[in-house]
Amino acid sequence: MKKLCPAALLLLLLLAGCSGRWIYSDYREIDQMELIQALGADEERGRITVTASTGGLPEPVVLRSTSVSMSRAMRQMQDYTSRKYIFFGHTAHLLLGEAAAEQGVEKYLEHMERSVEMRLNTFLYVVRGGTAQEAISSAGKSGDGVVDLLTSLEKDVQLMSESHVFTCGETAEMLAEQGCCLAAAISLVRQEDILAGEDPLTLSAAGYAILKDGRLAGYLDQDLARGANLLMGLSGEDILEVPDGSGGWAALRLIRSRVSYLPEYRDRELTGLRIRVKLDCSMDELSPSADTRDPETREKLIAGAEELELERIRCVLEKSRSLAADFCGIGKHVRAGRPLAFDAAAETWEKRFPTLPLEAEVSCRLLQTRDKSGTVFPGGREGAA
Repeated sequence: MKKLCPAALLLLLLLAGCSGRWIYSDYREIDQMELIQALGADEERGRITVTASTGGLPEPVVLRSTSVSMSRAMRQMQDYTSRKYIFFGHTAHLLLGEAAAEQGVEKYLEHMERSVEMRLNTFLYVVRGGTAQEAISSAGKSGDGVVDLLTSLEKDVQLMSESHVFTCGETAEMLAEQGCCLAAAISLVRQEDILAGEDPLTLSAAGYAILKDGRLAGYLDQDLARGANLLMGLSGEDILEVPDGSGGWAALRLIRSRVSYLPEYRDRELTGLRIRVKLDCSMDELSPSADTRDPETREKLIAGAEELELERIRCVLEKSRSLAADFCGIGKHVRAGRPLAFDAAAETWEKRFPTLPLEAEVSCRLLQTRDKSGTVFPGGREGAA
């Protein structure tokens, strides 16, 4: 009796599957699908409204459905199209309306984690002062619509340090570890002086939404978002506008920043924390009356950059302590330096943080970009927060 080798048997099995629906019973051609790329959720009186957008040309398809659960609302969207299958596996952006975020974000994060269709690397946004339905339905009606706007915004805000767009997975992890975190905030704004045929409404970065105990607790505007990025080590190439000492203004480009946390312990008690931020800046613009070769001018530029960033950090720390919410994850960095001492402290970090003596220092190096040798002008000052 002849026996089939394993390779031949596998080939027969594959051929058998191709003749029917044995290998994958839910196969569909790509042109039979509506590929959802942006998803929004709003909540009112215990009911969830889900709005979905496909992106794509010539116009995006926008669908909307309401139910008591996100899963059911998404499933009902299939009733709104007679030919195509609604596929959520390509969703790259999740928008939560302000009211939904106030009610609690955890149900939406759990859905992203449990659903076989969704991905945890989907970017998360909170719509400041509005609804996800408005943001998806009204912004960018032509071209790729809201999907194109969000993709561009996600890159721009991180480049300019206006905020950072965290994923659903990152947000869920930070909430589990810290009990609070930040999420990118966006708003729907009306454009002025637009050309004929352009969209009057668009999406704009709106700093950070503060999430505490799974709910929206407040916001950081774009200026303070830059300070939060310094504390989290997420700063991009920001532009710092500072007085140049001659009555004009200078534009310094923030090339890189570094933050370090230096805790002080005494008798199993965390008694204080020093936060050091170091900046490397280059010269982008300077008024004709100012001279960078003058040491006094350079000192004024350096001092201006340090004072600007120190004030941002101070305001962020005040906001964080007033809410008793370490949304920048400072405790995680403090523990990383001396985990045994941190864990042995008499009080937990959550209880100690709001009243812990803090001291913040910002020092800046000004790199003269016009000098091909890359000359570094030393300088730095310290300030308390």
